[in-house]
Amino acid sequence: MKRLLIVILVLLCTVLAGLAGAQPSLRLERVEITGNERTASPVVLRHLALEPGDGIDADILDAARTRLVLTGYFKSVDFSTQPGSARGDVVLKVALEERGNPVFETGFGYNDLNGWFLTLLGVRFDNTLGEDSQLRIGLRLGFRMAGMDGEWRKPISESGRLALNTKLFVYGTNQLFYQSNVTPGGATSWDAYKQNIGRAGLEATLQYALNDAVRLEFGVGAAGASPDSSFSAVGDVSSTPSSLPDELLPDTKDATITGLVFRAFRDTRNSDVYPTHGSFLRATLNANGDIGERAQAFTKATLDARVHLHIHEGWVLSNRVGGGVTSRGTPYYERFLLGGNYSVRGFAELSLSPTGGDDAYWLVNEELRWPLAGSPGRPRVVGLAFLDAGQGIRHGETLNADDIDVGAGYGVRVLLPWAGTLGMDVGIPLTDGGTDERFRVHLLLGFSF
Repeated sequence: MKRLLIVILVLLCTVLAGLAGAQPSLRLERVEITGNERTASPVVLRHLALEPGDGIDADILDAARTRLVLTGYFKSVDFSTQPGSARGDVVLKVALEERGNPVFETGFGYNDLNGWFLTLLGVRFDNTLGEDSQLRIGLRLGFRMAGMDGEWRKPISESGRLALNTKLFVYGTNQLFYQSNVTPGGATSWDAYKQNIGRAGLEATLQYALNDAVRLEFGVGAAGASPDSSFSAVGDVSSTPSSLPDELLPDTKDATITGLVFRAFRDTRNSDVYPTHGSFLRATLNANGDIGERAQAFTKATLDARVHLHIHEGWVLSNRVGGGVTSRGTPYYERFLLGGNYSVRGFAELSLSPTGGDDAYWLVNEELRWPLAGSPGRPRVVGLAFLDAGQGIRHGETLNADDIDVGAGYGVRVLLPWAGTLGMDVGIPLTDGGTDERFRVHLLLGFSF
């Protein structure tokens, strides 16, 4: 028994000695920063995340240097040390070389209002005025939008977790709708038309990062909408109506929409370009009021949840569940529209919803993705097979399984490091769609989700 106790005591002492030895033996006395002509020293120290009295070693210093590099503010970051005033104390010298502004940008992006877009020309000012803020201005072009926007973000807490974010945008958007016409031969044709809607607005939100994966936003916004009273045909049509559809006429007056916005994000994906594992969740809630001639209040809530499961050597099973609901009094250009690239493929763009849009919807997407060229972790070309299902609902309607729209197909994505992801999908409708097509070819920016 005594021998056993002695053995346990020796093992315990060995473990404690090992733990003690694992602690850094050097202490940080102070930090001396040079080369930060524009960047304020408190900004550098916040990203450095080291305080006088902290224990330091080579790994800790390497991690601190990496944090400074990842800000993108500096061309070079060099560390050196010298003995401090007491034994075991160290003075850390940080030599910086700052990057110039502006940084020019191009490529693909995404926003909640208009989905995916191409940045024709963008400029980014990092570390604006040396206060750890970022300013972005860009000319955007999407499938149904074109315009200009700007965004300015400024951390307002010492930790950087609380930030002020402001956005300003001016867009021209297209509202699509379809009408059936009977040709002279007796066949039914589905003709597409578009209405131009001018949108301009401003939003200011407070963003709080609970941790590296979870972020909350709360703020206010105001936006104007100016729908045209006229419309134009998309491609060749058999006939052109003399006026806008009755569903759109009540909301064609100029509107000024103000309200509150709340967003919650959780993102654990290992990549936002080609995620092979992790999940993404976005929930939004808008409480709005139209202070224009319509003078109506409305609310809108959406949910988007995605999970990516790695199978083997870059093969990924990607899943999405989404939905939304909006109240009565919502103008048609704020309602939901299903069909096409980013909802249910195999159908014409936005053709699965009625002319005035849906008041609620649900959506499920399944994709199997695999590398066709490049390494499994960083593919250059990706193949995929998909199955989409969704349903739009109007107020007063009951859920009916016969109204579910389903499409399936295959596609390819080309990942361009200088721009983003380009894609093409071939979708086959598995249920009857509004435009009676046997298949549909979709051109996409990015993945469908």
